[in-house]
Amino acid sequence: MELNLQEGILITLLFWFVTSFAIYFVATKIQKKYVTSPSFWWGCLFISIMPLLPLPYQLVEQTIPAVLTLPTFYLVENYVSSQSIPVSHTRIGDFILGFVVFIYIAVVLCKLWLLRKQCQQLNVLLSKGRIWTVDKQTKKAIILSSTHSPFVYGFFKPVIALPNYFPTLSVEQQQILMQHELTHIEHNDHRSVFIWRIIAILFWINPSIRKYEVAYIKSMEHRCDYFTVNVNQINPTEYAKTLLTCLGYTKMSSFSESGIAYFSDLGLSMNDYKQRFTWLFHSKTLESKVIYSLAAISFLSIAAFKLHALPLIHKSSELSWHLPVSNIKISSNFDDVHKVRKLKPHKGTDFMAIEGTAVFSTLSGKVKIADAKSLHANYGNVVLVQHRNGYQTLYAHLSEIKVKEGQWLTKGELLGNVGKTGKATGPHLHFEVFQRQTRIDPMTVLGK
Repeated sequence: MELNLQEGILITLLFWFVTSFAIYFVATKIQKKYVTSPSFWWGCLFISIMPLLPLPYQLVEQTIPAVLTLPTFYLVENYVSSQSIPVSHTRIGDFILGFVVFIYIAVVLCKLWLLRKQCQQLNVLLSKGRIWTVDKQTKKAIILSSTHSPFVYGFFKPVIALPNYFPTLSVEQQQILMQHELTHIEHNDHRSVFIWRIIAILFWINPSIRKYEVAYIKSMEHRCDYFTVNVNQINPTEYAKTLLTCLGYTKMSSFSESGIAYFSDLGLSMNDYKQRFTWLFHSKTLESKVIYSLAAISFLSIAAFKLHALPLIHKSSELSWHLPVSNIKISSNFDDVHKVRKLKPHKGTDFMAIEGTAVFSTLSGKVKIADAKSLHANYGNVVLVQHRNGYQTLYAHLSEIKVKEGQWLTKGELLGNVGKTGKATGPHLHFEVFQRQTRIDPMTVLGK
């Protein structure tokens, strides 16, 4: 079954939603039993958005249009010209699609504006804080007037933002907090979290991407806990006590900003904290071989499904159709009635040309037929090319065929020469266009 642009987008989005939620479900099951690295969630994100990525030369496998296999030439005995796709239907579909795209872009811009506003507010808050220096090697740290979890802010010049209760902590707890935030900086977590926030905004239409973002932050904190404790040789019990102390101070706080790496995130549940404390003492790391195997299986499965089952979600990648012959001169239009055809409507467009004139592919695609035997003998030497989004083009009466069945063509590539083979009164190119197995007026697309 052929799908139009709107149907293709809808099915692709549904497949994307189902795939991303399925991957998230499996990944969270793994995360509950094993310590997953942040890169694990980057991989899950990449695999989940695969349904949106077009594969090279991806096409919907189509059969040869049924009307071409009938015994009559150019027409069907009881053919009604109303079979052509109504332009009004296409315009309504395009309007709805355009409106949906407008809403999507408007929401993205609104969310980006809110993020920018949050960043501006945070910059003002940081400008009012006082600098706290522990030693010469420590990055810039600022104590704010609010009660919050310590965090790192700044994409290019990271700043450690400390809470107002920081000076009241013991020296050991202060050092633990500083080492934790420095570990975040060392692993570029402040940049990664901001990038994830942007990704979640761009893909706001899929709620699972936000869940990926939260899961990534959990894994990021687990990694930071591990490196802070082991690299700096910190007692896990003291580390856990410091974490609980911060949690006690901030549990009643309403301070929250997007795009920053928290030491203890208020969005985490108590079960998340229990798991975090447990893994400080007893961690089970998922083997890299298992991760790579799962990623490979998921990647290949989605790629195979896309290649064989999903249509392209856009029309052709070209902005316009290439003319089948140069310096065109039309001798017979689509649906023309003439006594030569027994007053039956013409189902293509005839282009007058000198015999031997080059004939070009109007779009890139795959050659389905390239001979004088597969279709009715009246076509003579004929080439049928399959394009994207349900389009097929036919070139008949060729004096010579320059391509082979199964060959990939690019737009404007030579496929044959004008001739008068088959049933033809003189040299010309008979050109037909099919969409979703139905003939349409070639001039409605050649003008695009």
